[in-house]
Amino acid sequence: MTNYYRTSKGDARHADRECANQRRAIDSAVIELTDAEAAEMAPCEHCTSPAEQAAAEQAAAKQAETRCPNPGVTHPKRIQSNCRACGKPGKVNRRTGKIAAH
Repeated sequence: MTNYYRTSKGDARHADRECANQRRAIDSAVIELTDAEAAEMAPCEHCTSPAEQAAAEQAAAKQAETRCPNPGVTHPKRIQSNCRACGKPGKVNRRTGKIAAH
């Protein structure tokens, strides 16, 4: 376990348990993150340092460069289809006609 926390509905990692507690919904809990979860989540802008936020932004930009451009799927009306660019199979989003970012 790490010294990072999140709320049960949250999408940011908090360095301070009190920061996570203040930003949670009444019916949710504060959860301590594992190392893998902490590495994947973006830092909270209120309780983490600017250097840590900049490092997370750089890592996200680097990961975005290696992703598939995801132009669409071969059969957008079907539930399952393949990406046109790389051929990865996946579930089709009916509204956008694409699969999840990959």
